[in-house]
Amino acid sequence: MRCSKISLLCFRLALLLPPQAVAAGCGPTYGADGIALDGKGNVWFTHFEDARIGRLSSGGGKFREYLASVKANPVVTTQAGRVDKDEFDYSLDNGFNGVTLDEKNGFLWTVRFGSNRLARFSLKDASFKEFKFRAQIFHTRRPLPMAADGSLWLLIAKPSANGLESGGLVKLSRNGEIAGEFALPGGAFVSPVVAVDGRRRPWVALTPADGTQARLYTLDEGRWLQRDVPEVGRFVTGMVFDRHERLWLAAPEKNAIARYVSGKVTLYPVPTANAFPQQVFVDPEDRIWFTEWNGHRIGRLSDTGRIKEYALPDEEESPLTLAFTGDGKVWFSTLFNYGLFRLDPRTGSVQEYVVPPPSNWFGDAASVSSTCAISSRAAAAGAIDTTPLKPSRHPRDYAKNAAAALFEKSCNTQCHSWYRVDKVAHRRTDWAATVDRMIWLNGAKFIGETQRDEIIRYLNESYAAKKQGLAR
Repeated sequence: MRCSKISLLCFRLALLLPPQAVAAGCGPTYGADGIALDGKGNVWFTHFEDARIGRLSSGGGKFREYLASVKANPVVTTQAGRVDKDEFDYSLDNGFNGVTLDEKNGFLWTVRFGSNRLARFSLKDASFKEFKFRAQIFHTRRPLPMAADGSLWLLIAKPSANGLESGGLVKLSRNGEIAGEFALPGGAFVSPVVAVDGRRRPWVALTPADGTQARLYTLDEGRWLQRDVPEVGRFVTGMVFDRHERLWLAAPEKNAIARYVSGKVTLYPVPTANAFPQQVFVDPEDRIWFTEWNGHRIGRLSDTGRIKEYALPDEEESPLTLAFTGDGKVWFSTLFNYGLFRLDPRTGSVQEYVVPPPSNWFGDAASVSSTCAISSRAAAAGAIDTTPLKPSRHPRDYAKNAAAALFEKSCNTQCHSWYRVDKVAHRRTDWAATVDRMIWLNGAKFIGETQRDEIIRYLNESYAAKKQGLAR
């Protein structure tokens, strides 16, 4: 599915599904997700396809992983039954979405991706505990909304054909006890975003399911107060308060960052056209930063309203989330990359920190975890465009031979850039299952048997874990 123009269908899909489900509906969907820095400068992070928490020591040196799962992705590889241990469901290996550190109380909080579960990690003994809710938790990869007292605010809802329904905002105490649930105003909705102000009040941005106009609500003493913000367009994807209690919003449809103060909205247009600003953050110096989903850049807004953009390395995909060091550097993650990056705004230089895949990945577990759900539906409707496209990116030093050309022409079309193949190579021992799925499920039936064999041979020789000595 290509959404170059925002049709109503694509609009609803883009708002209802997590961004990676839209941009990466085909092929393997993995990568670093949330990032948080502790008081010692250690970098904590999560991956939305793997139930583990990672930590890079201060300065990006030593790496350590904390595994919450005994086996990688059993729900997609073996359809394993439910296995509970130490109050953690080990059968639901969906990974984690977003991360928030509460060092005062000794916890790290994160959401089980695409589920109704919140996970709590103890910084003291590295133990995991889960909290279940009546409906799915909808949260982006930014930090979970936490008030000054350590309480969390989570938005839950039930997905339906019309969007999200039966929505509620749940308040959790710092120990994970439910302190209240407040039904969301209005009917079905999409694109939920939550932020907490200095008075510990939650603010929610929602878009009615018909996609008419984003709405802003404040929960004040148990009552919802609505604020109309027509200037921001039909939806909001990120929201944060600065030290002066000014509310900043990412407004992708307007290709701008918006500031909301006392009922007035001010827009700051992003210089890169169609950048799709996705998330917005505040650094320790109270400066506004944001990610550009389509622009492949990170932006910073100055006090005078000028925007400076920092380009990602050429071969990297969309930026996901940001975290800030005390000396002004910016940590960030990108789509389809286990590693992390650190930007020095003074020089514009970016340093990559390679993170190994989870140690509990076994064999070819990933080969069945990347079903192209969106294109599979399109294929069933006969809507797949099989015209080979020119790849948008190439890996460094890729093999320029006849087999590579065949792969580029036949496979690198709807779902991914060639660079993604290079990035996921360490999680493959045999590409046969993946190629067959692309042929039979994802509409690549124009690939003949001889071509199939040649493509698989090429991938196994050039982009497989056994080549890198990582096969298990």
